[in-house]
Amino acid sequence: MHQRDIVSFALATGLRQSNVIELEWSQVDLQRGVAWIHADQAKGRKAIHVPLNSIAIGVLQRQVGKHPFRVFTFRGNQFRQLLHVPSDLR
Repeated sequence: MHQRDIVSFALATGLRQSNVIELEWSQVDLQRGVAWIHADQAKGRKAIHVPLNSIAIGVLQRQVGKHPFRVFTFRGNQFRQLLHVPSDLR
């Protein structure tokens, strides 16, 4: 259940798993409805500007106040990965 918001956010934004689970509040502007991924965090090494739709904004609003730095956490701890994918399926 705790991963539902992360998956919804990823689908709403098109961001990669690592970008979502490492997202920090300093990278989000709810007033303007945007988020950004720094170049050093992006696969292509170029900064990514992410417009936030109503689904993404709703997810973010549910996360407010849960952690001072990270957007998505579980019991106050950072996620390492969302789903374990067996090596034979990668």
